[in-house]
Amino acid sequence: EVVNWTLSDSKRRFQVEVGVKYGTDPQRVIDLLLEVAAEHPRVLKYPTPTALFMGFGDSSLNFRLNIWSATFEDFFALRSEVNVLVNERLKAEGIEIPFPQRDLHLRSVAPGVRGETVHHDAGAGDETSRSVADSSGSGETSRDSES
Repeated sequence: EVVNWTLSDSKRRFQVEVGVKYGTDPQRVIDLLLEVAAEHPRVLKYPTPTALFMGFGDSSLNFRLNIWSATFEDFFALRSEVNVLVNERLKAEGIEIPFPQRDLHLRSVAPGVRGETVHHDAGAGDETSRSVADSSGSGETSRDSES
């Protein structure tokens, strides 16, 4: 026998996830998330809201706020309201939500990308003019002949 508990219970648990910049005090963020939940009149006091430090992301410290809504129908609007309040509170406290950061490592680079300018002279046959910045910074131009 399968029992659908959500059919007889109108409460709905949902999560608000947020990442903050590295260097932020995790306990400060947890306290802030719990304050936002406690101050919202439609977030249930029981089951008690929980805020968790979930781990270290690529660009952020990641947190999750678990809260309950009294009605299933109220779920989407309430989640949106709590997201807005969390964003406002983080901003007011000077806590940044970082943009994703990536390090790019190039193994091979196409001609012209490493500060070289490659010019193809129209009507010059197989001749190519390359401007190459040498280590002295003189920016000499050399003419290469291709066969």
